[in-house]
Amino acid sequence: MMNHQNRNTKKAAQSSKNLSKAMVAMGLSIAGAAMAVRRLIRFMVDSLRSFAEFEKGVKNVTTLLSAEDTALFRGDLFKGALDISKQYGFAMNDVTKAMFNAVSAGVKGGEAINFLNEASTLAVAGVTDLKSATLGLTTVLNAYGMEMSEANRISEILFTTQKFGVTTVAELSKSIGVVVPFAAASGISMEELGASIAVTTRSGLDAAKTVTALRAAISQMQKPAAESRDLFIEYGIPIGAAQMKAIGYTETLRRLNEVYRESPRDIELMFGNVRGLTAIFSLAGENAEQYGAILEKIMTDTGEASSVQKGLAENTESAAMELARLSTAFNNLKISIGDNEGIREFVREVTDLLNILSSSQITNAEKETTGLLFALEKLYGFFTLMGPTVNVLDTEQFDENTKSFYGEYTEKVLSEEERQKALEKTREFADFMYERQEEVQSIL
Repeated sequence: MMNHQNRNTKKAAQSSKNLSKAMVAMGLSIAGAAMAVRRLIRFMVDSLRSFAEFEKGVKNVTTLLSAEDTALFRGDLFKGALDISKQYGFAMNDVTKAMFNAVSAGVKGGEAINFLNEASTLAVAGVTDLKSATLGLTTVLNAYGMEMSEANRISEILFTTQKFGVTTVAELSKSIGVVVPFAAASGISMEELGASIAVTTRSGLDAAKTVTALRAAISQMQKPAAESRDLFIEYGIPIGAAQMKAIGYTETLRRLNEVYRESPRDIELMFGNVRGLTAIFSLAGENAEQYGAILEKIMTDTGEASSVQKGLAENTESAAMELARLSTAFNNLKISIGDNEGIREFVREVTDLLNILSSSQITNAEKETTGLLFALEKLYGFFTLMGPTVNVLDTEQFDENTKSFYGEYTEKVLSEEERQKALEKTREFADFMYERQEEVQSIL
């Protein structure tokens, strides 16, 4: 009898121990489910936030367009911005801001993406940001009244100016607006202006001081001081924009160089302003030969073999570019996932749930049960929802490199077989939890 009682006692103790283990395991499962759901919620909200920021950026651009252009090009702007970010590794905010600046500066909606491609080429080759490249191109194009199709040529000139001068594309883009209106009005070509900037920066002036000096020199030739006007006439130096256009800027520099060689004192009298005089001295004497050589380089540095294209190719293959592309690829994936009505509905439901859980009208026990059941439901639905959503990798929005990067993960986790297994496990777990709500309640 005693042995029988001992056996029952041991059996009860073992059952109690087993129940405790089961409860602990169930608690761990619930904790794991809660953690998974929290991560799921964060990922979905983050994806929706990424898409919302992207959408806002493009919509800021469309506010600048007519209703007709918005209807025609809105889709192109969305797709084009993603393509540029993916190809060049620019953050999406940088792309949409540059697009906004370009359209604000006069680029038409239908030309915005092609223009940004040119600006991206200049930015990557010149190792600068997209905003600076956009500013430089639009400043020059607007000053010269050029079509946006000429952005490629201006990109080549700016890059070659950087190559042969002591400056950068970023510095040029920031400062060139000081001089280009004067240059354009006087018939000075962008190639001639680029050569002048390159030579003058070699003399020790930075880009900002260089363009200020060149503007002063051009202004004095357009309207010389009364006391130096006779010297301009004597040496055949053009006065005013009309004469400058007729004679030509390069020929004008040649004549000024002759004056410099024959009578430097007269040059000082002709250009009394120290800034203008600095520019003329920088372009005269031995530097005159540099100007001619650099101008020839700028004139011929064009096409597929141009310096800017070589710079693009070299920097595109860099480790920094690969890292930038990796970062933007992941962000663009979140944008594509965020552009999904299922994700938006999920976020709305989470918002409603939080409002319920923060209410004083229900008990803490009811809040716990409501939260747990919602978590289980969403964990179950996640596998159904995320399968087709993440399969956006199969769409035309992603190039082969991006698909390859995510390919192994996609095939392993999101294959039909794996997803069905995950769904079945989730069903079993959900059924187990629903059947034991009171036990779950006590653990929570």
